[in-house]
Amino acid sequence: MITGEFIPYLVSFFNSYLFKFCFIDNFPELQGGTREVRKVFFDKIPVKKPTDEINRECKKILDHLIDKLNRNESIRESEQQLNILILDYYEVSDSDLKLIEKNLPDYFKI
Repeated sequence: MITGEFIPYLVSFFNSYLFKFCFIDNFPELQGGTREVRKVFFDKIPVKKPTDEINRECKKILDHLIDKLNRNESIRESEQQLNILILDYYEVSDSDLKLIEKNLPDYFKI
């Protein structure tokens, strides 16, 4: 369970390409292709403290995404907006993004 004042930011971060890349690298693979998800592995992932502004922007996009889900509309654009927002916040370069995208399995891609 995750609590705190920056939930929109954390939801966005945990669904970003950046976290998914870290997830593959830092969470050990178990039998059947699953991953071991425990606090000890989360502690290895550096999470940049969000500003109020980035948290508000994440919330705005997430609210829009939830509205689309409730109307059974595609959320792809909102997912991409959140991903770009997080990648920009972490100042991920184009060359790093290409490396991340190259190493992400297709089921992790938006």
